[in-house]
Amino acid sequence: MTAEGKYKKAWVYSLIALCLMPATFLLMPIAAKMSSSSKKWPLIVVGMVFWVSLISGIVTFVIAAIKRKKEYPIKGESVGFLGFFGNVKLSYIDTVFIMSVIWLVVNIVSKNTSNYAIYINIFLLIVSFDLHCLFSSNLYRYITNGEKESERL
Repeated sequence: MTAEGKYKKAWVYSLIALCLMPATFLLMPIAAKMSSSSKKWPLIVVGMVFWVSLISGIVTFVIAAIKRKKEYPIKGESVGFLGFFGNVKLSYIDTVFIMSVIWLVVNIVSKNTSNYAIYINIFLLIVSFDLHCLFSSNLYRYITNGEKESERL
């Protein structure tokens, strides 16, 4: 397996895990309704999926990014997630993120936090932030551009 392939595999796993984690917010009110004093398993399952996907997605991404940085440094490498609207994909993702922040502020100010829409809002906010971090990362830059931009030290 090529270096790009192993890093791409780790990046895709992180993508799946970090998209699964915010999806649990959509299941939380459903799991809460399904739960009772004697039956807590829906909440436990949703909670476990949340924590396992969050931790495994972040750990996989960080380990792959650190290994890639040591093996294949990129010229002019900076902190990836600080840049907004860096390419076409990021423009869409960052637009969703900004709209989600605005929507959340409007919901909080108007005290409209008791319906299911707030869970959709939180899902969109977190998934767009996760996607922003993944698609603006130097690891993604390496995967898409390969060794053309990297420089072995």
